[in-house]
Amino acid sequence: MWNCAAGGPREAEPYTSAGAGGQARPPASEPLATADPGHRLENAVYLALRRRREPVSYAGETGYWECDFVSGGEAIQVCVELTSSNVARELRGVLGGAGLPGRRRPLILTLDQRDRIATQGATVEVVPAWEWLSKKGGG
Repeated sequence: MWNCAAGGPREAEPYTSAGAGGQARPPASEPLATADPGHRLENAVYLALRRRREPVSYAGETGYWECDFVSGGEAIQVCVELTSSNVARELRGVLGGAGLPGRRRPLILTLDQRDRIATQGATVEVVPAWEWLSKKGGG
């Protein structure tokens, strides 16, 4: 890529975007030095929703909760592993998304966990992402 605006051809600096926590990410053309399984898992879910032509949104209240994906029939949180240190945050997010106008199933997708968590009058399903992707046909 060339940048001719500065008086002659020169190679342009690659664009980077700030990720979570303001950390710079490498340009899309460069492979990640260290794979972030959480981002990759989120991307796989997002692409499956797009292939299914689902309307997909992000929802949240600043500083309180965020839900990774809100689609027609599901509120989806994606995390590599549900642990004692993140379960409250993930539940807050998925229940916030499921509580938006419309009826949505609260769902947490992980790498390999399965569970049902009853909380605040709702049942949250924890399902391995590979299973969710295969039931939906991956798209």
